Amino acid sequence: MALQETEQVSDAWLSAWIRLSIAVAHIYHGKLAEADDLLAEIEVLFAECGDSYGMTIALLWRTWVAYQSEGELQFLQHLERLLVMMQNGDYEYLVQKRTLYGPKDIQQLVPMLIAAQSHAPVSHYASYLLSGLGLEQAAYHPGYTLRIQTLGEFKVFLGDRELSDKDWQRGKAKELFQLLVVKRKQLVPKEEIMSLLYPDLDEKSGARDFKVALNALNSALEPGRQARSNPFFVQRHGISYGLNLASGLILDVVEFEAHVKGGLEETNGERATVLLEKGLQLYHGDYMPDRRYDDWCIEERERIQVLYLRSLERMAKLCVETEAFDRAIHWCERIVQTDECWEEAYRLLMYCHYRQNNRNQALKWYYRCCKELDRELGVAPMESTKMMYDTVMQTYVTDL
Repeated sequence: MALQETEQVSDAWLSAWIRLSIAVAHIYHGKLAEADDLLAEIEVLFAECGDSYGMTIALLWRTWVAYQSEGELQFLQHLERLLVMMQNGDYEYLVQKRTLYGPKDIQQLVPMLIAAQSHAPVSHYASYLLSGLGLEQAAYHPGYTLRIQTLGEFKVFLGDRELSDKDWQRGKAKELFQLLVVKRKQLVPKEEIMSLLYPDLDEKSGARDFKVALNALNSALEPGRQARSNPFFVQRHGISYGLNLASGLILDVVEFEAHVKGGLEETNGERATVLLEKGLQLYHGDYMPDRRYDDWCIEERERIQVLYLRSLERMAKLCVETEAFDRAIHWCERIVQTDECWEEAYRLLMYCHYRQNNRNQALKWYYRCCKELDRELGVAPMESTKMMYDTVMQTYVTDL
């Protein structure tokens, strides 16, 4: 419909952009031949309009289609033209960040750039682009971003495709990956991995099962990797193993931590609220819930949970400052759902209901606080909580 409108008024430039949208849709539906034919027409339209950026985008997709179709001659021809246009037009950001008409996953362009390093006319510029991505030493790349969800439910995505239980092949492969995610800031010696994952096996049997799990893990994360090429996401250094943090992988707990720590440290209330809300939106539940009983995960799980509770408390206090008492109550109720002994949440709940002239509800929260602290910890509420109770009771008696 839109294309008909632009062609009726002979708007070739706008028609080219609409056609480009159609071509990209063809690509994501696997219709590469149809997409390539359309992209060739689009490139001509942009050339006639004098739009070098549009030409570069169309050529970018034509190059990717040729690479996927394994048409080497056509790929190299498109590639050389593409990189020349990118360099002349200062369009290198097309391979550095997402754009409106570019790929959803920018990592899918990396294998093309690695291939370009072997093509003399553009090898230097291709190496320059890879260095900007921190991948100047990469000889292989799977062509997608590894996305890992650890909060609420453990999920792994290769680009847009979620790994199924069948993809993992073996349960220990998944568990090995979870261990490497938890210990991502360090390299884990093989002996430590074996002691954590195979505590009941002798050294020979543990080494055998570890090798099987590692091979299954690498196959799950990189199903298209050629034989005898080094894995990209899981790296080996001597006898130790770890995640390749320079791979551009996306880990929800890292994003969560960055946002909420920024919010906790921010002194401006409005900016703090924005950061905290971004982080809390990522928290769908406990960290690595299916590893809650594994000793190697407990410390990290508890650390993340405390950070979550502190963030909720800060959000509640920010709401109290602006007298948004219903929102403050919402955040505090989320706190006690997670930790029934987080006493500051009870004080804030008492205060919010007191300010809303709901003294009965304020008292109910105090009695619940007393009950939970005694049941779980065998202690009485702190003096500040008792003072909040006295304030509510004095007003309550006065009203009577």
